[in-house]
Amino acid sequence: MCCLFGLIDRNHAIPSRRKSQILHALAAESEVRGTDATGIAYNKNSGLTVYKRPIAGHKMRFYLPNETSVIMGHTRMTTGGSPKRNANNHPFLGKAGRTAFALAHNGILYNDYELRLNHALPKSSIETDSYVMVQLIEQAGELSFATLSAISEELFGPFTFSILDDRDNLWFIRGDNPLELRHYTDIGIYLYASTAEILDKAIARLPFRLGSYHKIKVKSGEIVRLDADGSIRRAHFVPQAVPSVYAPYFGGCSSWKRTSCPNAPDYEDEYVAALMSEAERSGLYAGIVEEMMRDGYTLEEIEDFIYCGSCYQ
Repeated sequence: MCCLFGLIDRNHAIPSRRKSQILHALAAESEVRGTDATGIAYNKNSGLTVYKRPIAGHKMRFYLPNETSVIMGHTRMTTGGSPKRNANNHPFLGKAGRTAFALAHNGILYNDYELRLNHALPKSSIETDSYVMVQLIEQAGELSFATLSAISEELFGPFTFSILDDRDNLWFIRGDNPLELRHYTDIGIYLYASTAEILDKAIARLPFRLGSYHKIKVKSGEIVRLDADGSIRRAHFVPQAVPSVYAPYFGGCSSWKRTSCPNAPDYEDEYVAALMSEAERSGLYAGIVEEMMRDGYTLEEIEDFIYCGSCYQ
């Protein structure tokens, strides 16, 4: 229910001013998935930096150091934790062993409370479900394919994460939420956003052309790392089946994915409530969410309809 976006310029092919223009366009178009807060993370000579504010993407101004080549961004639609407390907004800083990292999340984790209890995680003033992922990585003591795969298999809910470490490696962990990643080969940069539509609209706003691109697939259940040396590495994980304690909410289905449970009854949870809120904000009405659920639409399909109704006309 938020948006991930960003830019990778390994070869320093474009000046900082153009990077800022691209980021502003991406942040502005990402507002369709959240306007409560906007933030970015990047490395500069003094280390890993996070800049975030409780404002919509189009209001942000991005001033990037010349040496910065990788920028990870996020726009937020709040499901928990007031955006007025800037600590609740993405990206979040963490440290695993000697590796500093920043993490952003698109989705909802339904079992964050249980994870905190089961892993005896320390109390935090940050009130979002997303922050449990930071704490689990910190507890693991390293940022690696092995630790991310193990942690991801414990998560219950739709998610996609982006993680930037202090060596300029950019990680993507895709659960059931969307991600569009492209390599613009003519100019030599990578761009990404939560959906292709957002990326297309952002590029159309630019006063210069990026040329042709190659799409890099990131499948559900996959971890992809774009290394600082330009290589791409991959690993996999198995999405978590719903624990028995949640079964009453999912009609006894064995998976948290609605696609696995087309006949599951209506239920009220944070995801549904957030969709209802966004439907009203988009000029629809809250009841359309329950109507579409009864008609067999998945929550992801309902989300796409709300944010891109014209796509269905």
